[in-house]
Amino acid sequence: EDHAETIVEIVHDVGKKANDDYFPGLWIFLLPERVWLEDSQHVVFHSLWNMQYRALCVDTNTGLIRILQGAANINSKASIVVLDVKGDFVLLKSSTPTQP
Repeated sequence: EDHAETIVEIVHDVGKKANDDYFPGLWIFLLPERVWLEDSQHVVFHSLWNMQYRALCVDTNTGLIRILQGAANINSKASIVVLDVKGDFVLLKSSTPTQP
């Protein structure tokens, strides 16, 4: 039997001040072709967060959302998008207004 289940709660107060600690909800415009990690429990995609794209990993069992930082030297002001997911590897692209 098919059934739907809420994994990530709906954000009702969108007027809160945006920061990295406050989850603004999911704002997804395009998903990569592959989004599942090897364990079929975690889904990876990017979403707008505080005026930038952030790569997110959602645990579908717990609903826990993690921001993926990518390489340690990625500029914190950069937008990060997920290009592909294969196995346990995630291909990210980072860009800023001065470094597209």
